[in-house]
Amino acid sequence: MSRDVEVRAVLWVGLLLVAWPLALRAEFQINSFTSLHQTVPRVSHDSAGGFVVVWPSYGQDGSPSGVFGQRFDSGGTAQGGEFQINSFTSGSQLVPAVSHDSAGGFVVVWRSTGQDGSSFGVFGQRFDSGGTALGVEFQINSFTTGVQDYPAVSHDTSGGFVVVWHSNGQDGSNYGVFGQRFDSGGLALGAEFQINSFTTSNQLSPAVSEGSSFVVVWESDTQDGSSFGIFGEIFRPPGVFTGAGVGGASRARRLSRVDYGSYVRDPGFEAGTPNPDWTERSTNFGTPLCDMATCGSAFQRSGDWWVWFGGTPLFEEARVSQGVKLRSDAPATLKFFLRMAACNADPDDSLEVVANGVQVFQILGNDASCGGMSYVEQSVSLAAFPGQTVLLEFHATIQAHASPTNIYVDDTSITY
Repeated sequence: MSRDVEVRAVLWVGLLLVAWPLALRAEFQINSFTSLHQTVPRVSHDSAGGFVVVWPSYGQDGSPSGVFGQRFDSGGTAQGGEFQINSFTSGSQLVPAVSHDSAGGFVVVWRSTGQDGSSFGVFGQRFDSGGTALGVEFQINSFTTGVQDYPAVSHDTSGGFVVVWHSNGQDGSNYGVFGQRFDSGGLALGAEFQINSFTTSNQLSPAVSEGSSFVVVWESDTQDGSSFGIFGEIFRPPGVFTGAGVGGASRARRLSRVDYGSYVRDPGFEAGTPNPDWTERSTNFGTPLCDMATCGSAFQRSGDWWVWFGGTPLFEEARVSQGVKLRSDAPATLKFFLRMAACNADPDDSLEVVANGVQVFQILGNDASCGGMSYVEQSVSLAAFPGQTVLLEFHATIQAHASPTNIYVDDTSITY
């Protein structure tokens, strides 16, 4: 189908199991609001078998995205209606996580844009067992410079909870993992604390186990001698290390690693979708990767595939990203070919290139180059990241217009 007219709604479904693989009931839909996309759900059970599902929903709260939830009993029957979790609605609220306490209450945490005064911050809301909000939405991170993102949450046996996340620039070397403990009333216990001891390059994407003693695990760059590996730390009340140093008794066993080369993999997107090298996301299409068969047009610079940001009169946020281990012996330059075929002249339309959370390139919908019929090569210095594993992201935001902006990207490369 032609990309500029197709809009695909995402309906969430669930499945309850009693004894594998016997289903307790038929597959069931969880979200009630179905416009645009509801994506990336998270779920938590209470002690009676009931559960709550939370997810980000696009366009539902009047801004790009907000966080919503639905409670169910142990048989999968909805309890009350779908409810909004975030109170602050400017910008985007995404990446929720949820955890129950022993009394059936629960805490939802998420990433919010612009709310803490500096890019992304981590916020939360407590609820009782009936789904009524307890108190007001609260900020979790104390350090607010740059990006605090990817939160996870777990409860202890007394109803207290811990939230962990990754933070950019806080440990002196790109991303590190941090946490904050709270009592059962939502009051912070002590100060925000650093979890990773090894601070070189990036420590990202933490997860945390339930219990008064808890384990935090994360991915760490270069720590195992070969790009990313998985490391962890065990904590005992009141949240202090049980051991010290890399490889100490408190460390979780390294589980796996991903080997990132010094150059862009699949630079022309010719592996198509789903792509083994690029992480893909689009609010309206699932992926911004296109060829003639999937998008009904042929706007590639070479080969068969390219990235198409836009192509719909609806609000569109899309991205492609991959990690690249840069060489340390020479400065790196990212090159890619860009075509802005049609522009609405809206300065809120934009394409940015982000490296480890740092914007290194941006072009707006009112740029003088808009409307060009040819691809133009762009060069972006990555000299600030020598020897680092850099998460490179092409991220576009296209506002809703009858005649939308269309941005094409193809033929990426890294040179030294």
